[in-house]
Amino acid sequence: PGHGGGLSLCVPVLSTPFPIPPSEDSLMSHFPSAERHFRGRWPRSGHSRPPMRRLWCLVVAVAVAVVAAVAEAAAEESLCDVAVVVEGVCYPGNDLVAGGVAGTTTEDCCALCEATALCRAWTWNNQSGGQVCWVKSAVADSPSSSPTCVSGQLVFPPVANISVAKRGLAIKSSQDGEDLEFLLAQEELPNATAPLLGWFYDWSRAPYEADYAGNWVDLPPFVPMLWGASALDHLDEVWSLATEILPFNEPDHSGQSDLSGAQAAALWPQIEYYADVHGLRIGSPAATSTWWFDNFFDACEDCRVDFLATHTYDCTVANLKTYVEEMYGRYGLPIWLTEFNCGDGGANASSADHLAFMQDALPYLEKAPEIERYSWMSGRNTQVPGCSLLVGGLVSDDGDDDDVAPTQLTSVGAFYNSYNDTPVSGSGASARC
Repeated sequence: PGHGGGLSLCVPVLSTPFPIPPSEDSLMSHFPSAERHFRGRWPRSGHSRPPMRRLWCLVVAVAVAVVAAVAEAAAEESLCDVAVVVEGVCYPGNDLVAGGVAGTTTEDCCALCEATALCRAWTWNNQSGGQVCWVKSAVADSPSSSPTCVSGQLVFPPVANISVAKRGLAIKSSQDGEDLEFLLAQEELPNATAPLLGWFYDWSRAPYEADYAGNWVDLPPFVPMLWGASALDHLDEVWSLATEILPFNEPDHSGQSDLSGAQAAALWPQIEYYADVHGLRIGSPAATSTWWFDNFFDACEDCRVDFLATHTYDCTVANLKTYVEEMYGRYGLPIWLTEFNCGDGGANASSADHLAFMQDALPYLEKAPEIERYSWMSGRNTQVPGCSLLVGGLVSDDGDDDDVAPTQLTSVGAFYNSYNDTPVSGSGASARC
């Protein structure tokens, strides 16, 4: 490699010829952070520092990667690129900024709407040369005509609707990821075409553990929850890979999110806007009573709710079926049963009672057309240990794991993790593990 070869030695990284690599002093003067790094680690003289030609390759490769990333980001489509724009039309009312924003162009007006929370439409008016932008929470029911107006409406991405197994997991421990991996490893699926556990949640905006984020390709999808009203102040923390969202846990209970139907409805525009921007399906608040749902839907007639999340702790399949059919018949939404077992809290049923109930409940839930998803309460439960799917494996608070028993499936967990009524291919028979 002479000078005429340029950076031919970088060809595995770069396919375009580059100029002659600069001298070491020139490189260091242009990249002071590199000087501090490399001169701090390798001496100025001798053969122990990396060859400068190799360093120059690295610098150029990083620069090319940065330029490519910037270009890719710039090429990403904004909502304004696909907005519906109409000339000669004004959208009256629904203003988010009193008095509007003066001194704008039509392009500025759309960008301002895109950057404003809850904005769905805008009107730009050049009456008397004012060039005022009005950002709006909705398109007017009765638009008006005016030659000085240009109006537009943001078009949000389509709502995701992924297909996964109904059965999910409600789990909250210091090792959610390990527990999920353990459960998946224990599945025995001679006739199933996909894992029996199709999704999970842990009552929070993002998974409990950040240190296993790289393993998500092997784990079921996570569904974030906005547990209470204060969660709306932290929407930036919602799991970025989500396709659904669960708002408000048991708002009809004072010890839980504790919201009236009207209060939840008043907060709904924030939830709906966030879901629209990110293409998410929205569950209802996870209430447990028809009176609360009635109040919520009365106060939220035009709200988008894609499925009904609810909890029940009836301990017979007959009562469970009655509850599901009542909820579906009353509200007409597919049901996510995000908490259920044979009596929570004070009931404290035995593991035998929970197992007997589960053995009757799972065949019903798997076949019930009203049920879109369900999750047993819960993976680990210290208050009601009889319902736990797993025992052992948790490290104590002081970090001492010398005497920790290995994670094991309970009898309840073994059934939940293996029940499978998928027909054997070509035989029409069913296999129940």
